[in-house]
Amino acid sequence: MYDNNWHVRMKAEWALTDIRDKRAAVQSLIKVLRDGNKDFRKFAAFALGDIGDKRAVEPLIKALGDKDRDVCENAAEALGKIGEPTVEPLIKALGDKNSNVRYRAADALGKIGWHPATDEQKVLYLVALREWDKVVKSGKPAVEPLIKALGDEDVRSRAAEALGKIGEPAVEPLIKALGDLSEYVRREAARALGIIGDKRAVEPLIRALGDKNSGIRKNAAEALGNIRDKRAVEPLIKALGDKDWDVRKNAAGALGDIGDKRAVEPLKRYYESEFSGIFKGRKVKNALSSFVSALQEQYSHWPHLFCDSCLLRPAEKKLKLGWFKTQKYGQCPGCGTSLLVPGITEVIGVIGGEKGNCQSGSSYMVQLLDRENESIRYADIDRLEIRPVEGMNYDAVINKAVLVLCDNSRRPLKYWKNLPVYIQGVDLSQNAQNILKHNFGMVTVEA
Repeated sequence: MYDNNWHVRMKAEWALTDIRDKRAAVQSLIKVLRDGNKDFRKFAAFALGDIGDKRAVEPLIKALGDKDRDVCENAAEALGKIGEPTVEPLIKALGDKNSNVRYRAADALGKIGWHPATDEQKVLYLVALREWDKVVKSGKPAVEPLIKALGDEDVRSRAAEALGKIGEPAVEPLIKALGDLSEYVRREAARALGIIGDKRAVEPLIRALGDKNSGIRKNAAEALGNIRDKRAVEPLIKALGDKDWDVRKNAAGALGDIGDKRAVEPLKRYYESEFSGIFKGRKVKNALSSFVSALQEQYSHWPHLFCDSCLLRPAEKKLKLGWFKTQKYGQCPGCGTSLLVPGITEVIGVIGGEKGNCQSGSSYMVQLLDRENESIRYADIDRLEIRPVEGMNYDAVINKAVLVLCDNSRRPLKYWKNLPVYIQGVDLSQNAQNILKHNFGMVTVEA
């Protein structure tokens, strides 16, 4: 039986199956089934099926996962021949971690004429046979078997798609699966949640952006783009700096899908640093299209734009979009943002008065001597108004305002020499009036 020549051994086994007491060959054939030679394993599976002894059931089920396809098929056929004693072990094999074992077990059960007795068995049977449309129709009972299948390389992609089609019943189990020990399960769970698009997944997916596995971060970014919830904007902006290029690309695409204006500046910097003016790939094109649309919309208000952070009018810039195309946009010379307030036709610098910095129609009022925000003193104002307020030392305040506004390092001489001044209901000293007339343009006193 154990001659080194496998041809001799095979003939011996055939002989054993021909003798009257075939049961005597079972243990030997089971050992042969584990032999390293595929042809001998194939013969052993066939012979065990022909004998039909139930002792061969477990070894034959293990053989369903054999590396050689012919051995698998012979083992499945053998189990079908043995019949009823194989049913319970084959049902158990429907949950095997090896997809080939599951498939062959289901195939063998089908040949026996077995029918599932429960919803769980039905789903396991359909998953094993990879009949995904029928799995999806099973609904909620299919969720757990499909999540288990996410860890299987052969079927994980189709299992994730099936979970996505099942939809709402799969959300909570998939969120739980984001914490699975298997990185494959976490990765496909993120993808399935993106297909479903349920907002309950936003916070878990944001946390998944910090996963140590780049594939999971990539899928989480794409999923957040599909869900389009603005809670993801800041985390996705942070992901533009990820060390993995695919994660950065998916984060850019997701920000483009969400379309929040907070992403304009980060996307512009990402685009310029990664692609040097030539965009590549669908996701980046979508992101680019989104923030270019925002730039175009804002530039349509030129020159009536204003940075409400630095209170400066923007400089005109150009963004290269390809070899022959550019887009003009406004950029604050102070902080560099392009997220500008449109429709501001006049900026009024105010000394005194009761109101703080605010917009009123097409005008924006700026308290020039705001103690909390000294950068406001350098706002680009179109006119200066001096208004009444109780307890103000106007001589000292006007002297201070002159030092701020008449600054050669920040503004040209013609700027403040042409700046009109309006004194509204304030009785200024002659000295204060002379200082205003000497440094600014026309001074008008209003009752």
